[in-house]
Amino acid sequence: MRWPSVLALSLTLSLAACGGGSGGAGGAGGNGSAGSTPTGDAVSFSPATLSGTAMAGEAKQLMLTATVKRPADFANASGVYAVIQDSTGVISTQVQLGQISATSYQVILQTSPTVAFGRYSGNFTVMLCRDPGCSTQFPGSPVALPFDITISAPPLGATASGNTDPTVNAGKLEPATASIAIAGPGLKWTASSKAGWIKLSPASGTGPATVNLSYHADGLAPGLYTDTVQITTADGQSKSVPVSLGVAPHKLIALETGVAFTATPGWSRLSRSVPIRDNLGGSVAWTAQSDQPWLDVTPSGTTGGALNLSARPESLPANTISYATVTLRSSAPSISRAETIRVALWKGSATPSAVTSFDQAYQRVIADPLRPYVYAHAGESTIDVYHVYTGRKLGALSAPGAAFRTMAVAPDGGRLYAHDNNAGVVQVFDLATFAKVDSWPAYKDNNIDEPARDMIVARPDGVQVLMIGGGGAWVAATGKRLDSGYIDASLSATADGRMLYTQNTGFSPSTVEAYRMAFRDVGDGVLSLSKQPYDIFSPNVRSRSNGQDIAITPDGSRLYIANGSPYRCGMLDTVTLEDSGSLAGGSAYPNNIKVASDGRVVCGISGVYEPEDVWVHRPDGSIQASFKLASYARNILTAQMVVSGDGMMLIAITNDPRLVLAPVGP
Repeated sequence: MRWPSVLALSLTLSLAACGGGSGGAGGAGGNGSAGSTPTGDAVSFSPATLSGTAMAGEAKQLMLTATVKRPADFANASGVYAVIQDSTGVISTQVQLGQISATSYQVILQTSPTVAFGRYSGNFTVMLCRDPGCSTQFPGSPVALPFDITISAPPLGATASGNTDPTVNAGKLEPATASIAIAGPGLKWTASSKAGWIKLSPASGTGPATVNLSYHADGLAPGLYTDTVQITTADGQSKSVPVSLGVAPHKLIALETGVAFTATPGWSRLSRSVPIRDNLGGSVAWTAQSDQPWLDVTPSGTTGGALNLSARPESLPANTISYATVTLRSSAPSISRAETIRVALWKGSATPSAVTSFDQAYQRVIADPLRPYVYAHAGESTIDVYHVYTGRKLGALSAPGAAFRTMAVAPDGGRLYAHDNNAGVVQVFDLATFAKVDSWPAYKDNNIDEPARDMIVARPDGVQVLMIGGGGAWVAATGKRLDSGYIDASLSATADGRMLYTQNTGFSPSTVEAYRMAFRDVGDGVLSLSKQPYDIFSPNVRSRSNGQDIAITPDGSRLYIANGSPYRCGMLDTVTLEDSGSLAGGSAYPNNIKVASDGRVVCGISGVYEPEDVWVHRPDGSIQASFKLASYARNILTAQMVVSGDGMMLIAITNDPRLVLAPVGP
């Protein structure tokens, strides 16, 4: 027999032959069949059979009504106590008794939460006692009652926690773990997966448990792998937990993939040192080979070092661009993809010596990092192409009906991207043929007074990502839209693609933000931008206003900004973003700042009445040259000054209106 250690509830009654008294009642439950079963001469219970359905793990209330046939038997009782006996353990010893009327009582029972699921039938005993210890019972007690109760299986639960879609890097298979919490008291379960890269422990059990999930990526080629972990129970329930594993490629990354060389009688730039990294920050060996005899390269090296390029133009034809491709490979088994660097050498028969201008009302200009070209448009459907050394207009890129706005050229000089505001797309052009080759959905900007947005092509993890300030981000190779969140209009990124700096435009005080940038090169790819903390209330942060332009050196060591105030192109600490000085050259209303491929820094101003409006600074900050590009009472357009890929020609749009080409030299 199963006896309670304590009585759940007693109800004190004061009963006379005619009834009376009061009591509490409560609960709800599954009642069985109607009817009444006599239990001796004193008490009867209804329903005759206690029946119902409960779920394993829960205490389900079930109700009976007890009817006293001879109230006199309960007269003068100081209390009535109910005690339950159930040898099966299906009925809990917890019981509540409440008076309904002078002759009837509500008995509230509950199923035991610890009983396993299944169907149970038999008899249990109700004793009506005069005292808590049940030393004396009322007439007619105890009463045996039949029961038929089904305990149903609890619903299976399977909840994943931890990282169920991790990315590991080929060549650096760091462990990743997750877990699956299984819910369902008493359920016998098994966990399985068809994927060999998923390991589960334990793989079976009974009742609530935690299954540890680990990933084994050894031997997997780069790519995205998806599968499910299946949790099944003996009663036929099943839950699926989706799991994916990205294996990102191990890569060699050249921090420049497009290099411009120039040879003229008066000046030349014929060598470049290109840093070589691997995307895991490790040290792996590489070899390099040029496909042209006029370009010498470092034959081998180790990541963390540099590839030296040196051109010999003597045998090349004059007034021609010659091209070469450098291919880098690694013997590391985890690196299968080669990295390429495109090199272009312009050999000119004349050295530019004077500023050249074209009377054109252009709105945007961008330089080619590979060729001695610039691309300019007037907000219409064509983009004109100019040779910066000859001054010749070479042709145009066109998209009928377009209204072009911001533009960017890929770092390797392969493609030009232009936002077409009429169609709300990014138009894509092949710069080898000037043909339009693609277009992607973007946005339409109905605010014609909004300051110019920057467009850049950054290379996080060696993947070209097109970004528009305030407009979004795309994988440049495919046009796949990426979730970038909102970033301000003025943009600049480090050559390794790990840091992005932004500045809002036209606000006071202006705001500069720094983002750590990463790309998950698996499947369609995932871009992540993590805003870096800084003291936004620092006086050295809030001292600038009316942001115009921003530029970071390729190695990320120096950050420059152009702002309406203060009246110099400023330098910022790349971590705290606090002011760290200003460039020597400049005057009121800086509105352009650019860093050339050779490390020189150019500051331009909206200097309508100034004798100079551009200053070229050497990498050490000293002034090398200055120019007046706009006419008297005219100015350079905001953020519309660029430097040629070789770093030796300066190009700007003014509101004269003019396109101006200025020789800077080496």
